[in-house]
Amino acid sequence: MLRVLLAVSGVIALGLGVLWALGTGHALGSDFNTQRQVSKRELAGLVVLGLAGVLATLVAGIAGLAYAKTEAVSWLRPAAAGALLALPLGLAWIALALIASSS
Repeated sequence: MLRVLLAVSGVIALGLGVLWALGTGHALGSDFNTQRQVSKRELAGLVVLGLAGVLATLVAGIAGLAYAKTEAVSWLRPAAAGALLALPLGLAWIALALIASSS
């Protein structure tokens, strides 16, 4: 059961990582908030949080899929750590993205 759960969680984490990477890339685009000038600090914070979050979700996803394939217990710690790190990073990134994108 844990094998299936981590396989599904790994696929979901990888999908969220791709969406997060696209959102971070969108923040770097010239059409990101044309209503007001977004400071370089806001963009830098958004990109740093975005890249850290993408990395955390990729670690969680890859480790979850690796556990599902091998059932090696050594993959459980990176999967849990990546998922637990991605959650607060995601919340902070969303809050900062809402501030930076508001007019």
